[in-house]
Amino acid sequence: AYIYVDGNGCIGSDAQCTTVDINVNIGGSNIGTDGGNIDVYPNPSNGLFSITVDGIDGIINMIVYDSRGREIISESMVANGQKSINDIDLNNYSDGVYTLQLSSKSGNYTTKLVKK
Repeated sequence: AYIYVDGNGCIGSDAQCTTVDINVNIGGSNIGTDGGNIDVYPNPSNGLFSITVDGIDGIINMIVYDSRGREIISESMVANGQKSINDIDLNNYSDGVYTLQLSSKSGNYTTKLVKK
């Protein structure tokens, strides 16, 4: 916040709040409430990321967004409750931080992918 006084002696003020989320979630996490598990590795990577899904049934939609929030990859995989692995290839994209969003009927999972 700041307060200022203009040339006529009038007082004014303004405030701005900014929230910055610097959490770069690297590693596994749960999706939904059914105990399913997702692991993304290696992270950081040189461009090829593996996604291991275990304990989730149904279609899982995978979307990767660039740092500007643009969708660059959209894929789906079918999980049958057993351990399955799918790869995301960012080799044709610049180094940087991307967002991976997975969604299924069990819930949603979002993490950062770091390509360097």
